[in-house]
Amino acid sequence: MAVEHLQLRTGVRVRGSVEGSRAWLEVERTEGTTKVAVAEWSGGIGGLELVVSPDERFLAVFLFSGQSSQGYELFSLEPVVRVGGLPETQGHGSAPCFSPDARYVVSLIDVVPRLRVTGAFFEECQDDASDERAVVDLAQLFVHRLSSPELVQRFAVGVELPLSTDLDALLDWDRYDAIGFRGDEVTLRLPSGAGLTSEVHRIPLPPVADITVIQR
Repeated sequence: MAVEHLQLRTGVRVRGSVEGSRAWLEVERTEGTTKVAVAEWSGGIGGLELVVSPDERFLAVFLFSGQSSQGYELFSLEPVVRVGGLPETQGHGSAPCFSPDARYVVSLIDVVPRLRVTGAFFEECQDDASDERAVVDLAQLFVHRLSSPELVQRFAVGVELPLSTDLDALLDWDRYDAIGFRGDEVTLRLPSGAGLTSEVHRIPLPPVADITVIQR
């Protein structure tokens, strides 16, 4: 059984646990303990991580299957009520993160590289001799505005690069800890520099369209 603990500044203790295909959340206060079911995934839940907002009003329970899928459930902490979340989604990435002002929670999950315009797999279009450039989507950015917690917006995240780009170099991109915040902007670390070195790009929230980074 996977178990995760944290303690808030107020002294409230939070415990998350996984038992087979179901995850549970317990919030312990001096007046008593509240226990609620978080989620149940038919293929099983491999583990979880607890992420609390800076103002400690919200808690994201990050869930991952251990079989290339993840998601999270969002709870208010006073009272303990589920208010939204991101259903189980195929891909890999780190836990969601809250903005410093606790207005947003964001998550970045990778996808199999595809050309944005046609949807074709990059692997099938890669051509060492080609000079053509295309936007290749590498991930999805999920933006969750906490003032409307029932709505999660999805944005494609892609890099414009030559079709001659080496596939293995592209797949070496490290998706873990590739998202964060700098002030009120979300930061994405993407393989967009010379030789596909990772560079940090700042994106104002909320985005107005799918995100495209031009490889230099």
